Amino acid sequence: MCVENPLLAFIDLVNKLRAGDVLTEDLKQPFSQVGINFISDSYRTALCLEFPPQKIAAACAFLTVVFLRALPDDRPRTAALYGALAISERSLRSICTQMAELYVENKKCARLLRDLAEMGHVPAELVRPAPRPPVPPSDSVAGVTPSPSVLSSSSSAGP
Repeated sequence: MCVENPLLAFIDLVNKLRAGDVLTEDLKQPFSQVGINFISDSYRTALCLEFPPQKIAAACAFLTVVFLRALPDDRPRTAALYGALAISERSLRSICTQMAELYVENKKCARLLRDLAEMGHVPAELVRPAPRPPVPPSDSVAGVTPSPSVLSSSSSAGP
């Protein structure tokens, strides 16, 4: 069985995103590196047997945009992003979900998973709740309890 590598499709996509002014010059290197990492991780799934390399590359580019928090903030660039990706919402969600399953235990990817779930691209069940900081006891401030001498001197002082 021969499986096509989505890397060439990803490189073409990076060039389209740069031409569409979606990807700025300062993001090109980190975008490329993170995207290649996502593509490498895709081989830990069955995606290469289910989807053509162009769709895998598009989903990995989308994951990269979300991971780097580089979503365009205006409509023309957002339209250029989705136009360059050329992937259906159904395929994008399926690929993102399979990729996200790789990262459930990875604490470095918690924000990525939360962002994807908030956007509706992965099921919320994949996201673990963020740990809560410990709550200090009610009679103390930031974990410091005043000494009895401080409490008694302030309460005995009169006008």
